[in-house]
Amino acid sequence: MNLNETINYNLYFQALQNRPPMVDYPPLDLYVELTNHCNLRCRMCANPTVMVRKRGFMERNLFTRLLAHIQDKIRYLRLFLFGEATLHPEFALFLKEAKDRGFSALLDSNLVGVSPELLSSLVDLQLDTLRISLDAIDNDQYRLIKGKDAYDQVMQAIQQLIDLRRKKGSVKPYLILQCIQMPENASTINSFKEIYAHLGVDFIDVVSYLNLKDRLKQNNGLAKGDPSALCYQPWRHLAITWDGRVTPCCQDFNCQMELGRFPDDSLFEFWNGEKLQCIRHNLVEHSFSDSSLFCKGCNCLYGSPVDQPDLSFVTIYEVLYPHRELISPQAWQGIEQERRKISPF
Repeated sequence: MNLNETINYNLYFQALQNRPPMVDYPPLDLYVELTNHCNLRCRMCANPTVMVRKRGFMERNLFTRLLAHIQDKIRYLRLFLFGEATLHPEFALFLKEAKDRGFSALLDSNLVGVSPELLSSLVDLQLDTLRISLDAIDNDQYRLIKGKDAYDQVMQAIQQLIDLRRKKGSVKPYLILQCIQMPENASTINSFKEIYAHLGVDFIDVVSYLNLKDRLKQNNGLAKGDPSALCYQPWRHLAITWDGRVTPCCQDFNCQMELGRFPDDSLFEFWNGEKLQCIRHNLVEHSFSDSSLFCKGCNCLYGSPVDQPDLSFVTIYEVLYPHRELISPQAWQGIEQERRKISPF
């Protein structure tokens, strides 16, 4: 984390204390939806059922213009939104361009159908972080949650990545094995942690359940919570869909809070524009207009209170990370929990 990024993170954590409608730092990271096509039908996801917007793949020219637009202003890219990014036929070329320009990249993937060549490219191109959506401890549970018999294929891909990193002497991509806790796997969460503890991934991440398939129904209610734990997204990042639509929320699967389109307008104009200022204001006031109605009833509206962390921890972490195999798994999980309060990268 360089000086400018440290300053921006400090400004961000300060903004979370008073929640202003305008901020004096750029987005800390950007979701980039390379495609909203997906090869699974996960029970908790909006993609296969209630996402009604057009499906497609981001064009290379749009991606290139986007990178040029945010160069030296936003360094962290999340190369996913609502879809399996590795389905994009030019995914490796997109990743190479981002890395050649100096961006850090995080990818969420189910790894279903990913070729050995692409797995090797993830290591060779130094993808920074790969978060693998698994959610299951065996094929039966995987099929129940994700709608496909692909558990063994995914486990083989994970092992190939671990072996490739070791063979190539690389610490990247940083591997996160994710489990979304839901009714279908709640009884096996401890088993999930135990089974994969010594697999060779860097972090096992169990996250709360958000049933996006029922997201629209939830708008009939009004979420309540601690104001200090209010959703951070409108103060942290933006998301851009495969066809250039911009929204402040990574759960806005139908772009109900669309701020505008890129490249018709600048992302940085959207960032402090009238629409996003209104959304931020409405969240604070708990008064929902058309621009922020999507937030009403969302079970992500309130999370955990965010205190400003010691950003010097990032430097300490970067020193420890190459030597993490010398640290006990339990101690490393604690270190990871602290780091992830600051950034998922």
